[in-house]
Formats: sequence, structure tokens, C-alpha cells
Amino acid sequence: MSALEAGRTETAARVAVVALCGLAAYNALYFFPITVDDAFISLRYAWNLAHGEGLVFNPGERVEGYSNPSWTLLAALFLKLGIEPLLALKWTGIACVTALPAVAWATSKRLGLPTLWALLPAALCAVDLNIAFWAPNGLEAPLWTLLLAAFPGLLARRWTEGERVPVSALVGAALYVTRPEAPLFILPAILVEAARALRDPSRRKAAFTWAAALAVPCLAWLGFRIAYYGDWVANTYYVKASDGFHPDIFKKYLASWLVVNAPMTGALLALSAPLALRTAGGRLAVAGLGIQLLFVLRAGGDWMAQNRFWGPAVPLAGYVIATGAHSLATLLVARGQALAPRVIVAAVVLPLLPQAWRHLTLEFLYLDNGKASVVSRWEGNSKRTMDRVQGAFRTGVPDRVARVLEYIPDGAVVAHSEIGLLAYVSDNPMVDAFGLVDRRLSGATGEGLADVIESFGERPPEYLLMRDQVPMLKMMTKTTWYAGLGYAERQRWQNVWLETPTATTGGKVDRLPPEQAFARLDRAVERVPRDITFHMARIDLARAVGDREREARYCAAAGDAIPALANLCKGGGGGAGGGAAPKADAIVFRPFVAQTPNLGFEALAEAGGKPDGWSPVPGDATGFEARSEGAAVGTQALVVTGNLWVCSDWAPVKGDLRISGKVRADNVTGAKNDRQGAAVNFRVRIAGQKKEDYPILKAWSGTTEWQDFALTWPAKPEYTEYRACVGLNNAQGAAWFDEVAAGTEDAPADSLVPTAVAPTAAAAP
Repeated sequence: MSALEAGRTETAARVAVVALCGLAAYNALYFFPITVDDAFISLRYAWNLAHGEGLVFNPGERVEGYSNPSWTLLAALFLKLGIEPLLALKWTGIACVTALPAVAWATSKRLGLPTLWALLPAALCAVDLNIAFWAPNGLEAPLWTLLLAAFPGLLARRWTEGERVPVSALVGAALYVTRPEAPLFILPAILVEAARALRDPSRRKAAFTWAAALAVPCLAWLGFRIAYYGDWVANTYYVKASDGFHPDIFKKYLASWLVVNAPMTGALLALSAPLALRTAGGRLAVAGLGIQLLFVLRAGGDWMAQNRFWGPAVPLAGYVIATGAHSLATLLVARGQALAPRVIVAAVVLPLLPQAWRHLTLEFLYLDNGKASVVSRWEGNSKRTMDRVQGAFRTGVPDRVARVLEYIPDGAVVAHSEIGLLAYVSDNPMVDAFGLVDRRLSGATGEGLADVIESFGERPPEYLLMRDQVPMLKMMTKTTWYAGLGYAERQRWQNVWLETPTATTGGKVDRLPPEQAFARLDRAVERVPRDITFHMARIDLARAVGDREREARYCAAAGDAIPALANLCKGGGGGAGGGAAPKADAIVFRPFVAQTPNLGFEALAEAGGKPDGWSPVPGDATGFEARSEGAAVGTQALVVTGNLWVCSDWAPVKGDLRISGKVRADNVTGAKNDRQGAAVNFRVRIAGQKKEDYPILKAWSGTTEWQDFALTWPAKPEYTEYRACVGLNNAQGAAWFDEVAAGTEDAPADSLVPTAVAPTAAAAP
């Protein structure tokens, strides 16, 4: 290839890399609203550090319960600078992922790949669903992936060309203070560097400089850890990796990636790895991927969805595939097969294209309890990331946390298994049910779990947020102090319930006085200003106590933080818009669905007499309409004359389901049981499945006057979204409905609307 052709190839490749960086950013931005609850564990440490309490989770308790020191310190820096930390961490993660294709391309070239061949690992990084999903989630995964992608190339450049500044050592040190498994990658590099220095004395000075650049930051952090926390490793080690290897979990985790998530990558890896070992760069790539596999075998995998520990493996896998394929092409060209490179590129790229398209069009793709969980970005599923409004975040378990904030006072000790968001917005001392921030529970001191829990009787938690399937919480209920203090369940929120001892509360748990509840919700909004639920919780509380001035202020603040809530309290008057207060049944609670509710069937669709926002599922679309005569409330009511259901739009399940309204049976005949006739029901979906359940709650027959109904139906944990339905089930006649409202037990009673979107709010696309 001439110099001119080489220059053109390099220019074209650079343009392609820029495009791939843009694609990586586009892919990551789709997941921008999602935040994993564990991110708030690091934020709690960062908050305490920035406010003078030290690098601790509970002030006064020095336990290293985070596994990302550099990320946590970065969050503390953002806090000191007055920058919203969660938002800044999200953009930092997206910036890391945006740069990843360029880093992967540069690393591939340093590993010995030609310019165009080096585009393959960059492309894999740009489209990978795992990398995109974790980019804005608030954890350190994107930074770790970027550093790990760069490390082999920097080492290869050092060992082939040398380096004036020991950048590879500095990146190795950055790895050490970013993730606890970093020594697995650093130690082999140290051994190679030492062996090179022993073989060639002229390299010893450079090797010493390199070792010093690596050792000083690492030893500084290790010294701090020992002095401050009293241990050589983070407490997370004892929680996640202190009980040996986990081959069974590892196999499931590996299958989730190679079989379900990236089968073509897995197949190509098996073919490419032996060929990659023929070159020095390929051996580095294989070693890096092997170490990542070893780490996952040791850790067993990860409970979080979307293969968190496989994201860092994607660039390493790309290096192995590309170097192996290029090695094969080189062999064939040497034997006179001039077309071999093009054939091999086609054989590698073409099978990867469907996988790449799949990754760019899905938002969940992983193995869940032995079944593939697949969710498209374009389907109306409750787990869709597009279930959002402009500018909002979805943070951990905010519905539950908002409830807890209204019941548990400041200073009370809480035992729970989901400590992230609750701890970050409440400042309450926490007993972590998994031992992440408690050295005794994690097993770091070698004490038996039962003995440790029994010792809590000296200062028992004042509140237990109980969950099924959490061993420590279950063991608590068997202790003598638990029985002696008379703990009892007081409140339940879906699969979590609140227990408290009668000795502390007198056997009763009421909501906090309004001013205390306002103060706690204000703190939550201050720390996570883009979470919808906290804004809505305090607006609902202001309405409940009749504080119109506070309500108006909270409505304005919600609109400032989240653009789609700008019109939240307008249209009536006593809220932000002035005048009378908005109608209770129009209050927003969960504004994630774009369709406007039509509780009284007053608004008609453009097609004519059909109520807007309600659709037939299934049946004859002509069998229902909104009629003006005979309405119970207002001027319109829904009448169904065909054997069909008419349903609201889908909305997320956040607790047991409730439906209320008015019904009238008009000469309904043919019903054979209490579920046939003028009926109401829910249609519910299950995550990762196309199956829908149809629990029919109640039916009426004969001829009746308008009557009120209000029914509750327990939602199973596997249900992810619902739609409220009314209709005529296996009967003849006419079923009339009016003022139908539906919601969940987690929603305040005055916010039960089918799709939970304010009539005037601008919904997300």
C-alpha cells in the first residue's frame, strides 16, 4: 500500500471511529433515566465525606462498603463543587462510553492490528447493550471498562516502542483505585516488567520508574485503607467473594452472555482465541479476557440485570476476535490466498450484524431464572426505559422510599436490604441486611451470623424493613430480643413491609407529623432533584393537609426540575396556577404513560363517539361508545353493548391494584356466574413474557341503577404493568360505566387514575 493510500485509509478509519463514538453515545443516552440503587451507596459515602463526616456510610462506623474508590471520591468532588452528583456521574459515564470506541481502536492498533481491522473491537463497543445500559446508571462500570480497554494497548506500546512517561503504570494505578479486581490485571504486568528488566539490565531504570509510578498511588490508597478501615481489602470482598469459587453461578452468568446476549461473539471467540495466541498482541488480549473470566468465576457473577461484569469483557473479546481473524488472514495470504482477508472479514462481520442490530433495538437481554428476558425498546412494556418524562430519573425504589420517609423519623436505626437510595436521602443509620457496610455481618471478623444478629439486642434496630429471601432478616425474627420487643408488621408495600417493636412505638406506627414529613421529603428532593416520586409525594402531602402555598411552591419546583411537569398544577387555580384547587382525581402520581386519562369519558377521540384514551381489547370496535344521555357524573358515560373489554393504557405495577367507579347493568342477561355480565378487570403483564393474565374482579347482571364500586386485587411480584378494563363479559345487554379510576396501593388514594398522567402535562415521546 502506498503512502497516499495508507493516509486515505487512516483518514477513513478516523471518520469511522468518530461515527462509532457517536453511536456509542446515542446507545447510552437511551438509558439515561435509569439509576441502579447501588449507586446511592457510593453517593452516601461521598455525601458524608463532603460534609465532614469522613468516608463512611454510617457516621462513626468505618467500614469500606463501596468497591469503587475513585468513583466515590469523584462524587464527593462534585458535591464540594456544588454540582448535582448523580447527574454529573451519569454524564461522566456517558463520556467514558463515548470515548470507548476510540480507545478500543487505538488499543487494537497497538496490539498489532492494521487500521481497518482495528475497527472491529471499536464497533463491538459502540453497539453493545451491556456497555450502553451501564453507562448512565451511576456506577463505575463505564470508567472501569474504559481503563481496562486501554491497559493492554499501553502495555504493548511500552514493551515494543517504550514510553517517555509511564502512562501504562498510571492507568494501572487508576485501575487499582477503581475496582477491587484490579490486582488480577496488574500483577501479570508487574511480572512481565520484572522479567524484562532481569533479562536486560539497560531496562532496569525505566522499570524502576514504571514500578514507582504504579506503586505510589496504589500503596497510598492501601495505606489509607489499612489506617482508616483496619483491613487490607474492601469489606465488599468478604460479602461477595469470601466463600470460594462459584462455578454454578458462573456457568449461568457465562451462558447469559455467550448464549443469550452475544452468541456470535461467543462462537467467534472459540474460533479466534487459538489463532490470537500466535501474536504478542493476541496473547495480551487472551490474557486479559481470561483474567476477566477468572474474576467472574471467583465472584460468581452479579445479581444486577444486563450482565454488569461482561461489559468490561466486550473490548477484550473484540481484541481476541480481531487478532485471531487477522492472524488467520495473514497465514492464508502467506500461502498465496490473496482474497483471504476479505473473505475472513465477511465471515466475521456478517454474523455479527444481526447481533449488533439486536443490541441496538433492545433494552434488556439476559438470562433470568433460566429464561431469556428480552424487552424491546419499541414495545409498550412496563420495563421500557422510555416509560419516562422529560428530564426525570428513575432511581432505585423511590415509591417505597417516599413511604418510608413519611413514617420513620430522623435518627432512627433501620435494618434493610436495599440501603442505597433510602440511606442517601434520609441520613438514618442503617443496618445492611447483606453486611455490605457492617463488618460483623459480612463475616470479616469470622463471627457466626446468628451470634452477630443476636448481639443486636444491645441496640436493636428501631425499624425493620423486611423482605422475603433475605437470610439475615429472617434470622432476626428468631432472636430472643426480636421476640422480647414484640416486633410486629405495621405497614406493607408490595413485597416489603415495615416492622417495629411495641417497646419503641407502643404498638402503632403513624405517619410523621406533617412538618417532619415535609422536611424529610424536602431533603430527598434536594439530593435527587430529578426524581418524580419525591416531588409528587410532597405535593400530595401538601394537598392532604390543605397547605396551598406550599403546594404551589412544590409544583413550581417540580416544573423547574422536570420540564414535563411544568403544567402539573395549572388549569384549576389554587395550585401553581391560582384559583380553585385541581380536581382530586386528576392528581399526578406516576406520569410515565403518554396517553391522557379520561376518567369520566368526557373527551372523545377524533373518530367520533369513542372515548379518548380507551381502546377495545379484543372484540368488535363498534360495540362501545361514550353517550351523553344517562351519565352518572358530568355529560358522558361509557356504554358497552358488545361482548368485549374496553381498557385504559398500560401503566407500571407498583403495588396491589385498585379500581373504583360507577357501574350500571342495563338488561344484562346470559351471565352464568359472578364474573360474567357488566364486569371490571385488570390485564397484567409479566416481565420478559408475552403472556397476559386477566383477573376478572366483579360482574353485575340484570337491571340496576348506578352503583359505586371499589375493589382491590393483590399483584404478584412478577407482574410489571397493568391496564384497567371494563366491559361486557360473556353476556348480552348493555354495561354502563362512569368515573372509572384505577391505580395501585402505593399511590395515594386521591391519585388513582388509570394511566397516572396529568391532563395538562407534556409527556415524553
